[in-house]
Amino acid sequence: MISRYQESLDELKKMGYNLSNWYLINDFADTVIVNHRENRTLPGNLTWDSQIIQDIVFLYNWGSVFTQFGQDTQKQIIPTPLLNFILDHSQGVLNGTLNEQLVLLSAHDDSLLTFLTPLGIVTPDCIFSNFLNPKKPPYPNCQYPTFASSIRIEVFNQSMPHATEPILKFYYNGNEVQICNVTGYCTFKDFASLVKKITNNNNPDNFPKMCNNPKRMSLNENFNFKEYLKSNSTLILGVAVCLLIVLNVWQFIKCIKSKQDKNEAILPEVKPREVETNLLD
Repeated sequence: MISRYQESLDELKKMGYNLSNWYLINDFADTVIVNHRENRTLPGNLTWDSQIIQDIVFLYNWGSVFTQFGQDTQKQIIPTPLLNFILDHSQGVLNGTLNEQLVLLSAHDDSLLTFLTPLGIVTPDCIFSNFLNPKKPPYPNCQYPTFASSIRIEVFNQSMPHATEPILKFYYNGNEVQICNVTGYCTFKDFASLVKKITNNNNPDNFPKMCNNPKRMSLNENFNFKEYLKSNSTLILGVAVCLLIVLNVWQFIKCIKSKQDKNEAILPEVKPREVETNLLD
């Protein structure tokens, strides 16, 4: 995909921006987007709608989704905590164990992708298709999360038209998105089944193991202080040494100041000498 837009990369290289790999493209495009939002001058005095800038921003959008969610394993593991959080809170509201009327989660673009990508709202394929057809994008809701993007989930305990049980409705940037069926909403039962299918029945308790991080505590595991001290002995020793150094320096400064205060205390009081002053107009 990068080689497909090599011409734009070559033009930027002539301007002094050698974006030779994905990580450099990622950082450069991220900065360009921020500068555009804050009304700053873009590199090479390029305009936001120039083909070069649009190519780079596309690579950033497509590449961010592809590298994080391009593999089935990623789509199964990464969304597990968030999707289960949504499922648990929805169930708690519906069965009366939770009384929240509103839950707000603050997130970044890749946090929103954790929800959007596994549910098929935003994928590398639809981002690419929309970029190739900017005037009439085939997937209108497939948009990379830009500044102030939002996801809204509404939980209804009472039945609605064509629904005989609790339902959930989903909105992305104010537009209702279809996840379970063409009606635009999911019954709670269908959404629960969908989450289990997407995550391959994974849950937050075995999330560390799925991430190949067995040393990290699961959510229900009790903290073992002795094991923590044993596994982090070098770090703790280093912190202790630093604290001792700081304390010794502090005591040294305090000692010097104390001696200065004593010396000042035994000096005789000196009255200010009167000085004759001539005032000139």
